[in-house]
Formats: sequence, structure tokens, C-alpha cells
Amino acid sequence: MIAYASQTGSARQLAAQLQQSIGNQAELRCMSKLTPQCLAHYDIACFVVSTCGQGEAPDSAISFMHSMQQSASLTQQTAFSVLALGDRHYADFCAFGHSLEQRLMQQGLHCIAPLVEVDQMDMTAVNRWWESLSIQLGQETQAIEIDYEPFDLLQNECLNPSQSHRHVHHLRLAKQGIAYQPGDVLAVKPRSQKSALVARLLKQGWAADTQVIYQGESVLLQDALQQLDWTDQPADDPQQLIDQLKPLHERLYSIASCEEGQVDLLVRQHIRTDGSVGNASGYLCSLAAGDQVEASVRAHPGFRLPGDVPLILIGAGTGIAPFIGFLAQKQQWQSKTGNWLFFGEQYSQQDAYFADQLQYFQEARILTRLDCAWSREDGEYVQDKLRLHHLALHEWVVQKGAHVFVCGSQAGFGESVLRVLQDIFPENGLAGRLHTDLY
Repeated sequence: MIAYASQTGSARQLAAQLQQSIGNQAELRCMSKLTPQCLAHYDIACFVVSTCGQGEAPDSAISFMHSMQQSASLTQQTAFSVLALGDRHYADFCAFGHSLEQRLMQQGLHCIAPLVEVDQMDMTAVNRWWESLSIQLGQETQAIEIDYEPFDLLQNECLNPSQSHRHVHHLRLAKQGIAYQPGDVLAVKPRSQKSALVARLLKQGWAADTQVIYQGESVLLQDALQQLDWTDQPADDPQQLIDQLKPLHERLYSIASCEEGQVDLLVRQHIRTDGSVGNASGYLCSLAAGDQVEASVRAHPGFRLPGDVPLILIGAGTGIAPFIGFLAQKQQWQSKTGNWLFFGEQYSQQDAYFADQLQYFQEARILTRLDCAWSREDGEYVQDKLRLHHLALHEWVVQKGAHVFVCGSQAGFGESVLRVLQDIFPENGLAGRLHTDLY
């Protein structure tokens, strides 16, 4: 069996590809459908799991972990191994994977291959785990690669051109037959821009045509770097830089639309301390209509609408993206429920993203309340607006049955918003009604 616990769809897709690589000989199960007793039916259980928040389990694994804590030691001879997905930028890197491995061993299961940590979908680490596991199983396996599809870029518009240090772009991509639900994300395979790489190398005092060893072969420095994820890693020389870098990895972006065959994204161009642009955001923001993007839709079931219920949507910056899709879906449903949006940015004149769409949703009575916080104009933040309207928020949740969605940066915004919500709804008052997508 291959079991997965996925928050943004990456673990789910990877688990499915692992299953396909062995001719579907293993059963594929979401951990939400798994119990400790189920494990007795399998000789070997492979777990592909993500870590959420501050080292927490994805929503789909919470019930299983709770059941494991309450169950007695398991007597079956099931063997297992864990592949833990995460991001080293976070302090609790792969923490849930380690918690799961420890819990399974405490319950008496045998670890057939040690846990492998995967940083930002590093396929080298994935295949190292898969090869180690296949040796234990006595099976031949092939290296796994993530599947992407070509999307055509229809438009690329900078929404705040006067904010040169923090441009935000609205991209519209098309792919015939592509289907998704609002709340899902698009995994984009970025490409390093040759001109940007050469400029960074010049600042380092290195020639782009310097010969380096990459994957056992002598190649040009610029050619190697186009395949690697060079962010802000320091190095004394080109070879030292190449030796420490990992392959360029996918980036996840919330989908800001609700239309089959079309995907809208909201992308902020990241500027590094040396003045260079981020690998993925720089790539996407530089594209022109007619260009193609390799990407893959990832299901994000924990951040989808639970039905036609009242919504309290809380976002800052590009975190407004999925809420545009939610409101569009509500309109398609001809919904009559109330929907309340809290949005925060710096300046009302420059940073009012999707202002026309929001006005349209207001006129259509889909968006029934809108509160904006402009930090550089008014000195107010979203959390201040939440405190101001705490009584109304409590009424919306307790009496109207509203669900609360929070999207944006975890540091600063997300942490502050969750603290305020905890104050407004103490003692787990939002149980089953709070959905977060914090990055």
C-alpha cells in the first residue's frame, strides 16, 4: 500500500506516480481513509506525507494519528517506510514525517527503510528513497519524474506598476480540458533566465563560460545554473556553488479563477537582497502572451468550499487570489449567502488588486461586505479590522454558520490573524470551520 497525506496536492500526485511506476501493484490510499486496524491487511505500507504549519499533520492525517494515539500496540508484522515532504526554510522541516515514523515504531511496526526528507520536491531525494525501498522489496523500479503539461499564456499584466520594488502580476493561462476547483493550486516548473544569471555572475566576478563539473560532466557554469535553484547561497568559487545547489524545483501558486480550461494566477515578483529577481516569480513575470508554461494542477481539498455556506475570507497581498475563485464559484451557484472579505495591502491606489472584479461581485450581491486595511496609508492591518468587527464575526460563524478562510504569508500576517481569531473564538470555537493556506 502507498498512503499519502497531502495539503496542497503534491504528496498525493507523487504517491500516484509511485504507484504507476510499479504497474499499479500497490493500493493507493489517502490517510483520511486509513485506520490502525487497516494496516493489518498490508505486508508493507509506504507513507508519502507533507508537513503543515508549525510541524503539524495535514488535515487528512489528523484522524489517523489520533486513532494511533488511542490504540494499543499493533501485533501485525506490517513493515513500513516514510517519505517526508517539506521546505527547509521552515523551522519544523518534515516534522510530521518524523512524528509519523516514531508513532508507527512505537506501535510495533517494523521500519523497512529509513525516513528520507525531501526539500521542496527534490526528486533526487525521492528517487533515493524509492530505490532503497525497492531493494528491500526485491523489485525493479524506474526513476520518478513529476508530470507537467504545457499551458499557453494569454495575458500578463502588472497590477501595480508604480511599486517597482514589489510588482504583482496577473497571469492568465489556458489549457484545453484542464479542470480544477477554486482553492486548488498550480505547480509551475520555472526556468532560470539566462540574462539574469549572467548578470548575477558578473556581480560575483565569475565568467559565465567557466567550466564546472555537474553530474559528472564538464559543462559551462551558466548551463549548469539554468538547471539549479540558486537563490542566496554563498560560495567562494563557481564549483563550490554548483556542488551545494539542488535542482530547480516547482513553485505552487493559488488559482484565482473558476473557469474550465483557464487558470488565473497572482504573482509577486520577488527581489533578493542583491537586487536579482526570484527564479520562479522572475520567470513568470517576464513572460509574454503566446509563451508556454509547464505546470500541473494540484488538488487542495482542505481549502475548497465546503458547500454554499456564508464565507469570511481573510487575505493579504497575493493571498487574495483564491478568494476571487471562490466568489466566482458562488456566482455560478447563484448563491444567496453572505460573503465577507477582509483584504490588506500597503496603498489603496497602487495595491487594490482585482478592484474591478470585487466591485462587480459587490454589485451582483455576491460579495456582501468588504473591509480593506491599507497599512502605509492608515496604519491599519487586517488583524485590526478583525478586532473591530469581532462581534459581527462571532455572529456570522455561530448564528449563520460561516466558514473562515485565511490565505497569505504565515510570518506576520498569518500568525497575527490566527491569534486574533483564537481570541474571538476561544476553546476551539472554529473547529471544522477554519481553513488556512499560509506560506
